[in-house]
Amino acid sequence: MYILTLNLNSSLTDEEFQVIYQGENDVYCYAKIKNGYATIKGTSYNGLKIPSGSYYDLTTLPEKYRPTGDSHFFVNSLGGSEKIFGIVHSTGVIQLYADGETGYWAYCFTYPVK
Repeated sequence: MYILTLNLNSSLTDEEFQVIYQGENDVYCYAKIKNGYATIKGTSYNGLKIPSGSYYDLTTLPEKYRPTGDSHFFVNSLGGSEKIFGIVHSTGVIQLYADGETGYWAYCFTYPVK
């Protein structure tokens, strides 16, 4: 499965993604479906701060991008020391959690869609 995820992501360009949630300076959530899998990605370069020690509701995915069950993913702290992770629920809600407040993060993950 890990190799499949890399192959799916490597062939995608930004133009193929739909913008789901965009702030002033960053796109916090893009989504793309290819070969029965959704790829979700987003970044923040100090544009959107995740509060410390609680889940932050980032956005809700449109129905066609929702997973069949909850799916956890890692979030890169872009050189910071915070530990960040995320979850996308079958309802489409994406939540991020950080152990320290941060505005620097990036994620990209793939899962099968309904």
